[in-house]
Amino acid sequence: MQGKLAELKWREQEPAHSYASRLAAHYACSSVKEFLSDFDINNYRFAAGEDFEVEALATLTGTDQDLLRLATPKTKAGTFAFGSEKFSLYYSRRKRIAACVECIGEDINGHRDTLPEAAAYLRQP
Repeated sequence: MQGKLAELKWREQEPAHSYASRLAAHYACSSVKEFLSDFDINNYRFAAGEDFEVEALATLTGTDQDLLRLATPKTKAGTFAFGSEKFSLYYSRRKRIAACVECIGEDINGHRDTLPEAAAYLRQP
């Protein structure tokens, strides 16, 4: 099944879960979990950023495994790792997301070619 889902390309620095979410929507799956289970990718381990599961998605889509792994956060033994940086989960806010709207706007305006659909998250109801 290598490279079979290559029509929806991975975007530079996009985490694996974000990419899987776009793929799930593209293929009309009701959830990322449903999409991953269709290809025997363990959702729990995938969400934790485990290499084997992230590599399975990379193989399935023809994406560079090393780049996808580097862009994907990992949780392991009370730590959160993003690239070469490690943080304690004790100090991580995981229940509620907080962000500066101006900072996000600057990021989107400065990198329109990377994740243009992120603008939807800035829209107020």
